[in-house]
Amino acid sequence: MRNYQFLTLLLLAAVFFAACGGGTTPPTGGGDTTAVVTPPAPAPSLDLPFKLVVEAAAQQPQGMPGIHSAAFGESGGKWLFVGGRVNGFHTMFGPDRLFPQKTANDKLWVVDHAAGLTYNLPIPTTWDLRDNLMANNMGYVQVGDLLYFVGGYGSQTATGSSNYTYNTCIGINVPEMIEAVVHGDANAALAAIKFTLQDDALQVTGGEMETLGDDLYLVFGQNYPRAYDGQNGVYTQQIVQFHVNMEPAPALVIKKKYTYSGAEPNEFHRRDLNAVHGAVNGKEAIIAWAGVFKGASGAWTNPILITPDGSGGVTTTVDANFTQKANLYKSAVVIQFDSTTGVLYTSMLGGITNYYYAGDSLVPSDTLPPAQQFPFSNLINTIVRLPNGEYKEYVQPAAEGMPGFLGSNAQFIPAAPSVTYHEVVRYQKATENSRTLIGWMVGGIQSSGPQSGNGVVTKANNVLYEVYRVPNN
Repeated sequence: MRNYQFLTLLLLAAVFFAACGGGTTPPTGGGDTTAVVTPPAPAPSLDLPFKLVVEAAAQQPQGMPGIHSAAFGESGGKWLFVGGRVNGFHTMFGPDRLFPQKTANDKLWVVDHAAGLTYNLPIPTTWDLRDNLMANNMGYVQVGDLLYFVGGYGSQTATGSSNYTYNTCIGINVPEMIEAVVHGDANAALAAIKFTLQDDALQVTGGEMETLGDDLYLVFGQNYPRAYDGQNGVYTQQIVQFHVNMEPAPALVIKKKYTYSGAEPNEFHRRDLNAVHGAVNGKEAIIAWAGVFKGASGAWTNPILITPDGSGGVTTTVDANFTQKANLYKSAVVIQFDSTTGVLYTSMLGGITNYYYAGDSLVPSDTLPPAQQFPFSNLINTIVRLPNGEYKEYVQPAAEGMPGFLGSNAQFIPAAPSVTYHEVVRYQKATENSRTLIGWMVGGIQSSGPQSGNGVVTKANNVLYEVYRVPNN
């Protein structure tokens, strides 16, 4: 879930054990004088101790919407979806190429998966923010009850084609909005929108939003200033650090913009990527994984570490020691952190990939003709990162992949109520040695084949999928 209060990654259990007499106990005379020795912590390992299983939920919520590229918030076990699109892949030719407003999501949606119910509230045509709230590929992050909804691509008119990237930051109170949608109260829904602020630094689509400390970070993306014509927009090539002061009145503060300073090509020239809130060297950080496009085509494959610099800002480092092969596009992502060993597990569920299975062999698509490169993915990959910076990528066998070409612009929602920052599930091998439900995958693009066109059909996925962790024995 995108509720970004930082989860303390300290070994509280170990501290408590030591405080209560862990370690060597001196003899007290009489009785058992055997020394009690705390076993050493396990060493970090590049081995992958689990695999993920994705399968359609046996019980599907009534009226489950098909949406992709939307913003997401959560409160009380209910899920809120704002914006996005209700058709499939936009295609490169024909009327759908233009992101027509008629296939934008014009409703506010709430899914109560426990009750098996869904609710929607059409966005009134009288709202000034209607077009903004129908945008797609916006940046978003939930902090406490507040969902920050930034930028996105859409239309400046009630009809016609999308032709504009918004420069707004909209604050939505998630519990209030959920209640308003459930009760069909448009006035209460409007009141749940707490502010609308503007700045050209936030004119971004295809970027990612994360938090570090008390600040928000808008990572990469592009400004698309026209109707879609198959060409790239203007890449921001920057990270924007900003904050919204709520008192005495909401005010946007752009604190710093970070640009690339390494050797060419410009590694910040990325969009539609997975940037996740994880841990680097035991401290919270943002990791920007692979993204598109490198030059006219192709993908960036080295991760970028965005880490606190100790003085209120961040340091950015391109980690050339690892090259990502699978799932190089925005997708549903599962983050698991083992606080005992400091190992971070990042699993990506489908999306768009470079490497794919040809029989039992993983082969790169960038050696194929351009029209066949970077297909829709039915792979599940997990990247293991050790505290010392070592990586290893695992791609589950083809028979243990996704139940179809799924996951692009989808959302992973953790099941654990204790999860308190972006999509992180604490991994505890010693106590979790059976099949465990760790969350759900919602929305995204579903494709009938790896390549669009030539009879392949794409649509917005309206099936709720369960995500399980199964130990590798």
